[in-house]
Amino acid sequence: MTTLHRLSDRLTGGGEYLFPDRNDQHRPTSNGAILAVLRRMGYAGKMTGHGFRSLAMGVIKARLGYRHEVVNRQLAHGSNDEYGEAYDCEQFIAESKTMMQAYADYIDMVHRGGDVVQATFRRH
Repeated sequence: MTTLHRLSDRLTGGGEYLFPDRNDQHRPTSNGAILAVLRRMGYAGKMTGHGFRSLAMGVIKARLGYRHEVVNRQLAHGSNDEYGEAYDCEQFIAESKTMMQAYADYIDMVHRGGDVVQATFRRH
């Protein structure tokens, strides 16, 4: 078992989700709960839960060069294809692991001050 799995099991009690719904451990936390946490952290109006997904999608594809199918499958809420989900998981698992490590390494590099693009963004 990897260190990440052990940490995840400690945080979730071995549950299915890292951030489960507080009333139903078999469901993911709600978007409203994510927004409330971001608001308490001072990110109200600056970031959303789906904003993190969008940021990851853009960085992984544009900066790290991964295929859309692999990135989308990793970041997707789930598949609507009952039979294809097992196939998708198996098909993309090795590339997905490598991709997520590359993304973690990229975030570490940006945190250290490398490869940062300064910009001011406004909503239209």
